Amino acid sequence: MDVLCNEVVNRFSQQLFSDKIENIKEKLSLKKEYGHVENGFGNFVPVESDTDYSAINDVPVDTTTIGMMHSHFNNFATGNIHPETGDPEIIKPIKIQSPKDVQLFLVLLRNAANNNIPLKKVYLTMVSSSGVYTLKYDGNANNIPAGGSTNGLTAEKFEKKFIEYIKKYKNERGLLKFMKDEMGISNVSLYRTMNNGNTKKYYLEGDKDKLKKDVCHED
Repeated sequence: MDVLCNEVVNRFSQQLFSDKIENIKEKLSLKKEYGHVENGFGNFVPVESDTDYSAINDVPVDTTTIGMMHSHFNNFATGNIHPETGDPEIIKPIKIQSPKDVQLFLVLLRNAANNNIPLKKVYLTMVSSSGVYTLKYDGNANNIPAGGSTNGLTAEKFEKKFIEYIKKYKNERGLLKFMKDEMGISNVSLYRTMNNGNTKKYYLEGDKDKLKKDVCHED
């Protein structure tokens, strides 16, 4: 097992960490995003969206912050009727890390590098009804990608392009390809942890960016 696989499996096996994940799972049907920022090992600070159906904006990062876990809420009805089909309009949030989440992860990495926190400890976990995904960094402090560019697009168009990637390539491959193609990030690993603790690592391989999976832990 590689070092980062080990880190992910070990954290999810720790009772306090797994309890926080379960706490977030219980809130997936609510209207806001909920989460915890880990400021210092085991010191979890609760956070949530300011308004309904929006992302968490206020993330308290300090010199001890090592990671964040948060929810992407369930599908929800807007109360409107689709003009073409006549069916109730349903919004289906993407159930994997967003570009904004990736950018926050890079902030956490730079913060850790500036405060002598081991980069292998830094994480950003997303909890949804489709799975629990964790971002980890497999480079060194000198190679932390900027990752903030939107290629000259507005935030709205950048988000729209991300949605197009997810529709075309599905969640895991779509996120990894978008990070590579549109954000210049290729040294961030994606892990999925199941309810039983089984964990897989997802990554791209070859010229055609095929999605590959490695087993980190399996009972």
